Amino acid sequence: MPVELTDKLNAIFSRISIAYANLIDPAKRINYDATLRPGASVKLAPDPKSASENFNQGRVYYSNNDFKKAEVFFTLAAGLDPKRPEYMFYYGSTLARLENHKEAVKILHRALSLDREDPAIQAELGLVYLKLGLPERAEFYLKQALQKDPSNRRVVDGLLKIKNGLRK
Repeated sequence: MPVELTDKLNAIFSRISIAYANLIDPAKRINYDATLRPGASVKLAPDPKSASENFNQGRVYYSNNDFKKAEVFFTLAAGLDPKRPEYMFYYGSTLARLENHKEAVKILHRALSLDREDPAIQAELGLVYLKLGLPERAEFYLKQALQKDPSNRRVVDGLLKIKNGLRK
């Protein structure tokens, strides 16, 4: 896909995500609903958060295992700054935890294209491929991650599952 088209799609997706974030927040939703009434004079201000602020908010939800909310903020961060591998990594990791494995693979590959040496990205990609039942691809990425981070327990467990013929 051409870079220009990818950037445009990221911008569109970011705007949709901002709308969604406004509609799930009760205070913002009341403000939005007020704009729909005849003669309403309330104006919606754009969300002032930067990519880093959205990313940091997503990390809070992620660390609390609230992956649905984390997804919203990581989507915004990745849409606002699609060249940051850590934004793409957390976005892809969140999608994986929400069982959206095929989309997670796409986002994690984008993260990997931005930082080919990050063992966390390689590990996550390998584990998602394992969930998809693709052990050869999983093993490739897990072994790359293990070379750089031999103490990663998730990687070791993933490779043991492959060795023992388990897929998930």
